[in-house]
Amino acid sequence: MGRELLFAYIMRRIDHTPDLATFVLKTEPRDAFSWLPGQYCTIGIDDGKGGIVDPRPYSIVSCPEDGVIELFVELVPPPDGNLTPKLWALKEYDHVRLLPKAKGKLLFEPAFRNHVMVATVTGIAPFLAMLWRHFREQTLADHRFLILHGARYQDELTSRYRNELSDLATLLPDQFCYVPAITKPDEERNRGFLGAVGRLPSLLEGAIASRGFVAEETIVYLCGNPDMIVAAKTIAERLGCVTREEQFWKPAKEALR
Repeated sequence: MGRELLFAYIMRRIDHTPDLATFVLKTEPRDAFSWLPGQYCTIGIDDGKGGIVDPRPYSIVSCPEDGVIELFVELVPPPDGNLTPKLWALKEYDHVRLLPKAKGKLLFEPAFRNHVMVATVTGIAPFLAMLWRHFREQTLADHRFLILHGARYQDELTSRYRNELSDLATLLPDQFCYVPAITKPDEERNRGFLGAVGRLPSLLEGAIASRGFVAEETIVYLCGNPDMIVAAKTIAERLGCVTREEQFWKPAKEALR
């Protein structure tokens, strides 16, 4: 297995909050890893023997044309988190191990005219790859987009990614609608927030209706909190929309069964 693993070094690290960070990785050699926008990679710590410790999957923010692997990661403390506390101890130019193949079926489906992308916090990663980054050189006249991005606090949406999506909506307002949302509007940390308030499933139906999307022409992509995915998927399918999802762990209710 050791011979199959790739080395990747941390080219850049950006800390957004104490428990949210962006890691920009570069493989050795540069073209050793390939992926499609929307897919994920699996990284871990080098065990010193040619193997990998605590491998975990992360959706890729960047697109292949960028030449780097950008990951948006949330720190999960022990006992639930094994890898991320180790990642938080790394600095630029430290190495991680990377499984050689990208995986995931959460890919852009051009057969649909309307694309609704629903994400909590780091779940926005695959949609960024599909949108601003992958399609910035392409014509999107035949497609319309609605992006719902939710978190407890506005800084969890991060200015880096929130600004990208806001810029896209400003540049092409007829095609793109970006809805940032928070669930704790009365907290001091959310002072001055001007977006939507509420959980994403409760906002989904109204947001689709406000854009005039016809269900038969609409696909809803879901990534992030597993309970959000279950609830939003139920609503989207009730409306008659096709759904696609990326889910790395089980919803809390299922985990208790």
